[in-house]
Amino acid sequence: MSVNCTDVDVPIAGAGSVGLALAVELGQRRIHCLVVERNDRVGYSSRAKTKNVRTREHARRWGLSEVLHCASPMAPDYPSDWISVTRMSRPQLARFKSAFNTSRARNNLHWEKAQWVPQYILEDVIRQHASLLPGVKILFNTELVSFIEATDNLSAEVKDLTSGETRQVERACSLHIDQK
Repeated sequence: MSVNCTDVDVPIAGAGSVGLALAVELGQRRIHCLVVERNDRVGYSSRAKTKNVRTREHARRWGLSEVLHCASPMAPDYPSDWISVTRMSRPQLARFKSAFNTSRARNNLHWEKAQWVPQYILEDVIRQHASLLPGVKILFNTELVSFIEATDNLSAEVKDLTSGETRQVERACSLHIDQK
């Protein structure tokens, strides 16, 4: 496990969309972080498909809007109607047009449009971007075993699941909060 433990300000458990988004936010602020993920890659299971306008606005702020748009295997006009029926051969009980708000029509309330993007693609796009930021380290096949937070320091134990090696990640905190 090649990580200089004194260069870690924030350990992050999990390289899902939330952990990777946090790594991007910290990395863009030059805060050193270590992301540990127990799996050998991102996006193991199919989960969310729709990225709402707020997620897309974050991608825009990170410079990933066009990358994410191009990475999606689903066309921008992919249907987003929600239909309620009791059986496939029965008449519709209800239909909600553009239920997931993925309409390509311009909405002046948002800079971006929602988009169909499988979560595993979102995670891979964010992972690639995060790994290019100085101070962001991502370790796969590694899990957070434990952590202890004290007033002036943080200590975390991480384990390389391939070799079985464990390592302490420690960082003295110099944060002072003035409580006025």
